[in-house]
Amino acid sequence: MINLPIKSKSLNNESSEISWRDQEVLEFLIAEELYGFTFDGIRKRLKIHQETLSRILGRLLELNIVEKVAVGYRVSERIYEFSMLPLRESSKKIQVLQTYIPSNISIENLLIETEGKWFDTLRWLGYSKNEDKVVFKWITSDSKAQIDAVFWDYSLTIEAKLLGNISFDKILNSSHKLLGYINDAIQNIPDLNFESYI
Repeated sequence: MINLPIKSKSLNNESSEISWRDQEVLEFLIAEELYGFTFDGIRKRLKIHQETLSRILGRLLELNIVEKVAVGYRVSERIYEFSMLPLRESSKKIQVLQTYIPSNISIENLLIETEGKWFDTLRWLGYSKNEDKVVFKWITSDSKAQIDAVFWDYSLTIEAKLLGNISFDKILNSSHKLLGYINDAIQNIPDLNFESYI
């Protein structure tokens, strides 16, 4: 679970190795409440050159702020040590679709089915979770929109963050394809108690 961190330590007091680009990545992880994410997802979302991002993640790994996992990276509890203001919201967020999911579906198993998956024009970015909701995040291959699947209280809301000049029809098309993909993934999940995960 990632919320805005407790204001106990500043990045400036941590290490001279932390650059403004490192701080940009950390601010993004905090603002998006990302728990798990992929290298390519962050690279596309922040439009950072792969070598630059590789160096940044290397430093954050050394400082134990992020950890390497099978499908990419996840943040560690150390992220709570840094005090930062949240990023200014520069992208417009819109709700595109809303529906309900079966109450016997495990969101944890749904995450296993979808984590790291690319389809159509959507590339996996990562996910966030807290006591109220779980959010799966994708970015379009042209980096012009982020599409989020927000799960809470047996409902699914698909939201879009506009990052560039993109038509609403493309957003709507991607959102419907995402809904179809999630529906297919739900069909592959054994019946489990949803409340055991949330």
